[in-house]
Amino acid sequence: MPGGVDLQMTEALRKDPLLLQGHTRRIFRMGMLLSEHEMRTRLDMKPIFYESLVQALSATMSLTVESVTTQEEACRLPSFDSNVAWEIGHIIRANVQKKFTRPVVIYIAHANSSQLLFFATSGPGTLPDNMHWVKRKEAVVLRWGCSTMRMRLSLQTKTKTLQEVYEMSDPSIYAVHGGGFPVKVEGVEGVVGVIVVSGLAQEDDHSVIVDGIQEYLAKNP
Repeated sequence: MPGGVDLQMTEALRKDPLLLQGHTRRIFRMGMLLSEHEMRTRLDMKPIFYESLVQALSATMSLTVESVTTQEEACRLPSFDSNVAWEIGHIIRANVQKKFTRPVVIYIAHANSSQLLFFATSGPGTLPDNMHWVKRKEAVVLRWGCSTMRMRLSLQTKTKTLQEVYEMSDPSIYAVHGGGFPVKVEGVEGVVGVIVVSGLAQEDDHSVIVDGIQEYLAKNP
């Protein structure tokens, strides 16, 4: 980026996950083998912009099967019904509107019947393709009872695809991308609901769900 960047660019980075993701990938491809000064010189970045990128990369790399499993357990709800679904969906929508410029689809349904409990976009600009992703992420949660991010990380540790592990002839009905999350209730075995977000980078689709549930639990201990 010629001439470096200023605070306005840093603010744009914070608001636009695609811009952030693109620059973060550049750092990742370098393998983090260079010193901070060499890295910033190579990328032509000011320190504050570089620090934002490193923080984003660290957040992405901190996701492991174990950490996501812990998140799922920490997000167990005391109860779950249409009122709870509406509150969590509303929190997620408000948080996305505050933090991101890209619109998302937010979908919450019962696990046993796929009865829709909450559906909204965070703003104009979503596409029919978002619902295609929603249903494919939902299918992963319903079949394996875990978040799509956990499934993705699990497959990465095996260095295998979903089709290879489960011997599927047609894996296209599933999307092993972050953004599908199981609703679990204290004292109840299995999954009682599904929350899906589609529209951001997959790490962000996942994190806005986790943050939304945790915010709900903080308000409703």
